[in-house]
Amino acid sequence: HGVGILEPASKARDRAIMGVFQLSDPKTLERQVRFRGFDASRRYRVTLDSRGDSFEIDGHRLTAGGLTVHLGGALTSELVLAEGIERDRRSNG
Repeated sequence: HGVGILEPASKARDRAIMGVFQLSDPKTLERQVRFRGFDASRRYRVTLDSRGDSFEIDGHRLTAGGLTVHLGGALTSELVLAEGIERDRRSNG
């Protein structure tokens, strides 16, 4: 019963994947998830693999507020991929 979550991440804190697995007898089809260890001041590109959605989000939101992951019902899953976006090092002057 419930939800299983696996979250392997890189030592550099710049990439992670999260598997969110709805087991049997779901109480809800949504789950709030947070990544651990990301840099709050950095931006990340997040891809929800099953849904095919991709967007940018700041590290603070990923670690503090989290993301809402929608699951389709019992025995469904979502793979969430997150990768740090390189900062633009060019000056504006």
